[in-house]
Amino acid sequence: MQQFLLAAAASLTLAYYAPSAAATLSGHGGGEMHWPSRLAMYATYGFFFAASTADFISSGASSAINYLGFLPAAAGLVLHFKSVRGLGRSYSAGITFSKKPRLVTTGVYAIARHPLYSSAALFFLGLAVLLLSTASLVAYALVVAYLAYRVRVEETILRKKFGKPYETYARAVPSTVFGWLLRQ
Repeated sequence: MQQFLLAAAASLTLAYYAPSAAATLSGHGGGEMHWPSRLAMYATYGFFFAASTADFISSGASSAINYLGFLPAAAGLVLHFKSVRGLGRSYSAGITFSKKPRLVTTGVYAIARHPLYSSAALFFLGLAVLLLSTASLVAYALVVAYLAYRVRVEETILRKKFGKPYETYARAVPSTVFGWLLRQ
């Protein structure tokens, strides 16, 4: 069972990052990326995978509870693909603006300003449960802290780029899907 869960976590991760890999390979992979943020992402996600996997393997334990991780992981995967599709050609693995940038406020962007970060929070929650261990829970807390930081960085960039239209959008739409759920 443990090998299956590890293989499932790896497969889900490959599926989750396929759009980012495609954007990077097609030349839409970086743009105006905030390098401290990118380094924080690599360190946080790397720590999550290394610590969670090592702790899970060394514990030798797995149970039916681990399978519950498929629910938030799958929800995160679906939200990720809907978010990427909603951005269309504007999607990039970093923050990139075309010559004629547009503020996307429809689809999943009508319920959350940062659905991609929401999808990452759901996805990593699923992996944390799938690889349930002390390390995965600690690492998940670090992922959430990174995502909160990343939202702040991106908010600053978007407010500067789009000005008043973004301010209006930000007042009407919560930052994450979790904020939207709390409003319901």
